[in-house]
Amino acid sequence: GPPPTGVRRFECWSVANPNAPSLLGSWPIPTTSFPWDPSTVYWMTIHVPVVNSDGTRLYAGFGHEIGTSQETSYEHDLPGGIMTFDVSGNTPSPIHQFNWPSHQHGSGAFIGPLFVALRPTGPPVLAASIATLGVFFFDVSGQPALLGEVVTSGETRDAAVDATHLYNFAK
Repeated sequence: GPPPTGVRRFECWSVANPNAPSLLGSWPIPTTSFPWDPSTVYWMTIHVPVVNSDGTRLYAGFGHEIGTSQETSYEHDLPGGIMTFDVSGNTPSPIHQFNWPSHQHGSGAFIGPLFVALRPTGPPVLAASIATLGVFFFDVSGQPALLGEVVTSGETRDAAVDATHLYNFAK
């Protein structure tokens, strides 16, 4: 059956029969708190996931929110970045976490990507937008490693990549 309410999970569902989807497994999303305020819970958020073509790796942006599942705001004192999951089985299992450097955009705060896109062919390269900084490219054949960046004309809201191009929607 479904997991208990009030617990955030990253779920894997079988949709082989779309008329009767079934939950296969889930990873409980961790929470944290600061020692000086143990009563405030900070939830990790996972967003814009993409799966590689053979269905073994999932890449996603992540950040942190403060509050309950009904009322949240982003928390920029906790890490944000890119996570890699092994999805070869029924339960997503985290294998790598790349924390975006907090100094990267000058405020001293962490920030997570607004989107991620996976190059569909060739060596595994992930593109990730970081607010108004542009689009960054990561080698994701193992622990994510920064390859380079494109400084875009505005804040990247969505994008796609193919073997040789970045298609960017900037506002």
